Amino acid sequence: MHVSCSRLVPVLAVVAVLVSPGVASACDCCFFGEMPLNFAVDRARVVFHGEAMSAEVTGDTLTTSFRVLAVWKGTVAEEYLVTTSVPDGGNCGLEYRVGDRYIVFAGGRDGLRDNECSATRRYTDSIATLLGEPCAREDELADRLGEECLGPDRPAFVRGDANDDAEIDISDGVAVLEYLFTSVEPDPTCLKALDTNDSGAIDISDAISLLNFLFLGGGPPEQPYGEVFLESEGAVVLACGYDPTDDELTCDMYSSCVDGC
Repeated sequence: MHVSCSRLVPVLAVVAVLVSPGVASACDCCFFGEMPLNFAVDRARVVFHGEAMSAEVTGDTLTTSFRVLAVWKGTVAEEYLVTTSVPDGGNCGLEYRVGDRYIVFAGGRDGLRDNECSATRRYTDSIATLLGEPCAREDELADRLGEECLGPDRPAFVRGDANDDAEIDISDGVAVLEYLFTSVEPDPTCLKALDTNDSGAIDISDAISLLNFLFLGGGPPEQPYGEVFLESEGAVVLACGYDPTDDELTCDMYSSCVDGC
């Protein structure tokens, strides 16, 4: 699949300029740009909102203690210890600032581990909104210790990819028009993808805005829409995300999300 590199837009750019934890150097990550949020959740063992309370260096390992404020995925706890390499100029380590709050996407088998290639970043309301309602909030943690949270219960998709083929082109505009004005069956399985302008309804303006984007220099579809460079493909690909607004449109299945590096 080929998508114009001139439109390279991180999938989460809609929300704000996002500030990541202090990072010493670039790392050989599989994505260029922000990792698609749904992929970041899928590959993480724990996704949580926490305040960095203390940090300790042992050899080349930095261990940070987090007071947990909300959990989206993983075993519910009131504190998590997250390790990373000490940032020294070439090892992908992260530097959390004590007292700051983060949304952490931590992996690891024996204990939680993080690095520059994850989607970890300083907390913003916008990112929390994209992740949706937490599985457990701070005032619930004590009563739910040890419970397993499975991750955001919401569909991931690319807005504008109306025919679910991992590309944005004229066929998507046609798909919107067919849905509106013909009796083509079956209906699309992800109606949210047809709502190009995120109005909460599908109408002629969605087809118009998509065609304007493709041929007249108009703005891109509303989020979730973005493009990232995927190293394993050697190409720019569409990146899925979560709908930042609540509406009545459904997305029962969208099959074209990036599923790995």
